[in-house]
Amino acid sequence: MAPKRGSIRKPSFDDSDDGSGMTLLHEHVQDSLTTRRRGLRASSLPLKFFLGVVALICSVSVVYTAAGVRRLSSVATADYGDCGPNETVEEAREKGCLFDPMSWIWVRPECYDAELVAEFMNRTDFSWHTEPKLKPETKLGIDVVLRGDHPVLFTQKDYHNVHCFVRLLPALHVLAT
Repeated sequence: MAPKRGSIRKPSFDDSDDGSGMTLLHEHVQDSLTTRRRGLRASSLPLKFFLGVVALICSVSVVYTAAGVRRLSSVATADYGDCGPNETVEEAREKGCLFDPMSWIWVRPECYDAELVAEFMNRTDFSWHTEPKLKPETKLGIDVVLRGDHPVLFTQKDYHNVHCFVRLLPALHVLAT
């Protein structure tokens, strides 16, 4: 029986064509897949390009940052040196370092702020002791403190607040200029 005009013929098992190239809506599978693939390829090209550029930028950023960090660490060591790997009093003095009672560390002369240390020491009434109880018999003179002979000394709790404030002063000075 011949199909009526305008009607869709249903595939049957008797046909020579097995219908594997047709969808349920009787579209040719190969044609629609080819069209979709072309559309996907065309639309993914800008995305692939964008992702490639982002990957390149990230790679360059990582390499640039790593090189910068390495350069900074080598410059800091070369320009300022150190005060000894163990930072003992003897090593520090041999290398020309000065004791900074504000940071409680040995620093290179170019890093030592004598005016700031003098202002701090003249404006405070802190006493320095060899024992945490702060007894009068354990008190040391300011000259002994400034020599840096003692790796650990004890003082009033308020020292911490003043110490933090005075350590911020150089940063504030840099920001103000």
